[in-house]
Amino acid sequence: MARNLYRHKQDLRFDVAVFFAALGLFALNSYVIKPFLLGVPYLEGAGGIGSGEAYWPLDASSGVGLWLANFMVCHFNDLLGGLAFMAYLNALFDLVRPGLRITGPVLNGACMLCCGLFWEYAAPLFVTGSVSDPLDLIAYVVGGLAYWCLDLARRTRTHEEAHEETHQGRYSA
Repeated sequence: MARNLYRHKQDLRFDVAVFFAALGLFALNSYVIKPFLLGVPYLEGAGGIGSGEAYWPLDASSGVGLWLANFMVCHFNDLLGGLAFMAYLNALFDLVRPGLRITGPVLNGACMLCCGLFWEYAAPLFVTGSVSDPLDLIAYVVGGLAYWCLDLARRTRTHEEAHEETHQGRYSA
């Protein structure tokens, strides 16, 4: 495991950073954005924000505003769940068996589809108050694919930087 940690520390750093960024966005959405969009008073004592008056900050007649508010309240955390879960899963693979790292979009989407099916359709059988939502299933898969896009961009950039270093070393002598 120590050897894997040393050899694959860039992958592990990326996965840990994505995981904690997703957790941070989850907390921001849950404790600031959702209460704001739902008109729930928060931050008591902070002037007008905590005045106790319910409000709807987005123009409810606007289709885009209403869609965005609905997405942030109902599905954004699920998207972040897909992102965080793929980062967590690949971090485990980085430590234990780096060759199993999920790097392809099809396998990534399939993994999140299977997880989402369990979370949306099996978990409600055991967790009281939990309900199934097919749009949440889509959000999980989109979150997993967002992770794949970030990982692909990182690997492409890393490959290009290594390629540039190789050519600079060859021609600078």
